[in-house]
Amino acid sequence: MPIKGFNKKQKEFIHRRDNGQCQFLGCKSRGTQVHHIVPKSYAKKELHWSLAKINNVNNGVLLCAEHHRRVTCVVDWRDFVKYFESKVKSIVL
Repeated sequence: MPIKGFNKKQKEFIHRRDNGQCQFLGCKSRGTQVHHIVPKSYAKKELHWSLAKINNVNNGVLLCAEHHRRVTCVVDWRDFVKYFESKVKSIVL
């Protein structure tokens, strides 16, 4: 069973919290997407991760398409968690 992403209200909250801008250091792009900091694939592998944790708004961040691609394809997500530690402080790995 696939894990669904953030719902509409969660996405709206993340957009307001992040001022509609990419949160990658130095980028202020407004063409953004909501990204799971800890990936949904991790929740599938780790039984202690619940759907509530993976779709918690503190596990979401706005990224422009370029930074979303870089983070998804290039960066190890564990490094990304460290980069956005303040946003995921309520989520325990």
